[in-house]
Amino acid sequence: MARARSVEQHDAARAALALYKAKLRPLIRHADLYHVAPRPDGVHWDGIQYFDPASQRGVLFAFHGSASETTEREHLFVLQGLRPENSYRLHFEDHSSADKTFSGRELMRKGIRVLLPAPNSSELIFLHKLLPPGALSPP
Repeated sequence: MARARSVEQHDAARAALALYKAKLRPLIRHADLYHVAPRPDGVHWDGIQYFDPASQRGVLFAFHGSASETTEREHLFVLQGLRPENSYRLHFEDHSSADKTFSGRELMRKGIRVLLPAPNSSELIFLHKLLPPGALSPP
């Protein structure tokens, strides 16, 4: 039993490292950083956003603090640095919600609701600009 768990843990660690190298590290190096929630205290919700205006790609790190399940189960994050006229596809890495599409205007005015009922949980929400219909994707 312990061996099976160890293999699962190693597989999860390998997947997390691959995600970091392929998607997160380039954003952390080159993107603009925005604090989209009050500074972290370990109890309440926290959120930081990286967004690269050149590639029109980014990620929201959403963290539900240690507050008990009877408090806020979801949180609204108002994003920054987007282009209001663009449409963005949001991908929830841990599938806490279905992928969604919003305009930059909506994300910067109304925000995105993130549902994480369990304390001390998190979600990575990747976003990228959608190309207009008929546009060729970049090489």
